[in-house]
Amino acid sequence: MTKHIYFLDFENLQSTEEELTSFIDDNCEIYLFHGAHQNNFPAFWVKIAIELGQRLHIVQLKESANNALDFFISYYIGKLSNDGSLHFHVISNDKGYDPLIDHLTDSGQKIDRIARKHNQTQIKAKPVLNHDIDPELVKLAKTALSRSNRPKHKEKLINLIKSSAVFGRQSRNDLPDITDFLEHLESLGFFIITQMQVRYSLPVQSSPQAAQSVKKQMTQVLSPKMEQQIQNIFSKANRPSKEASLKAVIESSVITQKDNLSKLTTNDVIQYLQLAKTISIHAGSVSYQTPISQPLLNQNYEKCQKILNKINERSRPTTEEKYIASIKSWVKCTNSEAVEIFKLLKKNNKTMR
Repeated sequence: MTKHIYFLDFENLQSTEEELTSFIDDNCEIYLFHGAHQNNFPAFWVKIAIELGQRLHIVQLKESANNALDFFISYYIGKLSNDGSLHFHVISNDKGYDPLIDHLTDSGQKIDRIARKHNQTQIKAKPVLNHDIDPELVKLAKTALSRSNRPKHKEKLINLIKSSAVFGRQSRNDLPDITDFLEHLESLGFFIITQMQVRYSLPVQSSPQAAQSVKKQMTQVLSPKMEQQIQNIFSKANRPSKEASLKAVIESSVITQKDNLSKLTTNDVIQYLQLAKTISIHAGSVSYQTPISQPLLNQNYEKCQKILNKINERSRPTTEEKYIASIKSWVKCTNSEAVEIFKLLKKNNKTMR
């Protein structure tokens, strides 16, 4: 029997009584992590504590420190992860847990993060993969839903999944329920269904031949000035990390150029950048594939140096791994970029441990 373990990041998100009641069953345990100065709790916690008894574990930090509570939760996850019957849930709006959750999920651990939107509706931000669903079906669905003619209505999406594009290619009789399968694909970030309308997070993938054709056409119509404007986007320390922000920058600084004689649209430029493997977009977040430029490296280094100067020495990261993780959080860069920045900081800052 699967046992559910809930880790509550009380500094980041205070669960409501209704949420906690929905989590609790006879087989669960709750770990409540709260800050050094968080000593007041809503009255309903008394009832929760009585109901759970020894299955409620309260962990209070002795001192306040940047991201300290995150490390505590990560420690307890690692401590308990040898038990394969446990399903972990991190209750927090902090997306900083997601890389760890992705890594553990890929390793077969049952773990997800439960977040809450501003309207207090409980949502699962990164649900655990359902290992009862054949990964081959997911792969087929991803291919089918990465085409330009993918359905925008839920009923048509169901018909596509049931057709030869996905389920129809499997001769077995143990196919998952279509509702469960759609929920699984939605949990993976393939799309979001709202009032029967489907909004996709998967980018449209072209065939290699089509991709080369589009890149060639775009290269021919992009003026040198427009190409320079595109490069300027990626040479800034605050280059857009969200798709909406990237589109806004392209809209204001690229396609508005007077020499945009071909009337390129924002989506044209986005598609060109994706096909050129300059960027990748998933679930509205932009990842940059191009190596960091020296000016950008210097800007990010200076930003990190200023942050370090403001942090009490006792509160600074204590290991290289923690420094690199903090740098990635501070300047939203890749791991390799964070390593380079760490080397610069270590070289020029004698107080680093």
